[in-house]
Amino acid sequence: MDISDIVGGITELGEDVPKPAILLYVDSEDFYAEGARYGVTRLESTLRSAGFRVDLHIWGESAALGETLLADYDEVWFLLLGKEKVGGLGDGEVEALRTWMDRGGGVLITGDHAVGQHPPLEGIGRTVGRRVPRARHLRAWDRPGKKEDQEPHDTRTIFDAGADVDGVPQRLLVQQPRHHLFNPARPYYLPDHSHEGVVLAPALPTDEDGLAQWRAKGDDSGTAPPRPRVIAKGVDWASGDTFDLMAEWDGEAVGVGRILADSSWHHYTDSNLASIGEPFLSRILDFYVQQAWWLLAAEKRCVLLARALAEVMRLPDAVDYEHTDVRALGELTLDRLRRKLPTVLHAELVAALRGPIPLPGRLAASPAFETHMIGTQVKALLETSGTVEALSPEVLRDKAPGILTEAIKSYEREIEAYRDALEGARETISSYRSGLDAVLDGYE
Repeated sequence: MDISDIVGGITELGEDVPKPAILLYVDSEDFYAEGARYGVTRLESTLRSAGFRVDLHIWGESAALGETLLADYDEVWFLLLGKEKVGGLGDGEVEALRTWMDRGGGVLITGDHAVGQHPPLEGIGRTVGRRVPRARHLRAWDRPGKKEDQEPHDTRTIFDAGADVDGVPQRLLVQQPRHHLFNPARPYYLPDHSHEGVVLAPALPTDEDGLAQWRAKGDDSGTAPPRPRVIAKGVDWASGDTFDLMAEWDGEAVGVGRILADSSWHHYTDSNLASIGEPFLSRILDFYVQQAWWLLAAEKRCVLLARALAEVMRLPDAVDYEHTDVRALGELTLDRLRRKLPTVLHAELVAALRGPIPLPGRLAASPAFETHMIGTQVKALLETSGTVEALSPEVLRDKAPGILTEAIKSYEREIEAYRDALEGARETISSYRSGLDAVLDGYE
């Protein structure tokens, strides 16, 4: 997604945007019945409070996942407990899910560890999970939590021996490059559990789930289908080893829906949240919301980002953008965006404003460079259009390379000026040193 894609959403500014909708798919009454053993009421209420419509879908009790039903939702979150070897999704449901995901539908999928001492081990969640298109590859459904030759309860994320409800959540080990879900300025937590499942990040096979078609499309466009990647790890306190806790697959690169896979649904259930206090609880609940925003289809995210950008670019009358330093303009823009957008959407819009330029680590992480690039972009957008509503994606696509080139050149000129100033300061210091040496020589 680049800035011209986002600006395309400005054409929708005058229309009401319906609430994004999540279908929470569960396969056991342990998640939803009165007095449920695990419960998902806190997850539901958190997402609703953040502006999402959330409905519960119960395997075996709700209607099948047909195209008509799925058309009402932007995301499906699978919290899966079943481990039967038969049943699960029907062929029609699988095809309906595939079609819906191809149109941008986002999926979060999670089960739990495998049970049983001897192969074949039954993975918790396998009944439904093993048939969800594409997402099924991001989890192991038939093996224990760590290694196939070990007991299935060996992956312990509880620091002290005891129950999951010890009140101490696990801190995530965020992987580099840092995913947009994670704000670099804060730590992230999820409830712990005594045995986690297995998250995978394989190269998805190209002969199933439509990937062969995407491969051809990618070859034509120069963009190959992405590979899943692990974005967070946990710590196994029984051994000190780390394990893969969360993986993502950004299908948006080939025009389809995104996927998140989690090692355990215990990270989302009431029983595991019950004893966690602040500040951990609010951070965990906020992380659920960030996941929901990231999974939202590109078309709807563009509208939300465009609205935020439009508000930011309606600068106060006191701001003279034509004569304001681009660095100051960038800082003002970033400050206003932080107040209007969730963490993950803020990161996405900032990345789009900064431009699609591969940078070495230090420069990529430089606040000065970031504010310079964003300020230059905003100034150029306003100069191009005159008004926010007049911004045109087509015009931007034509002008974007020139805008980015000028931004980099102006930053280079600024660095050169700093270098010249430092050279001048160095010469002045050298002159002072020579003078002091002469004075000291005179006293001797």
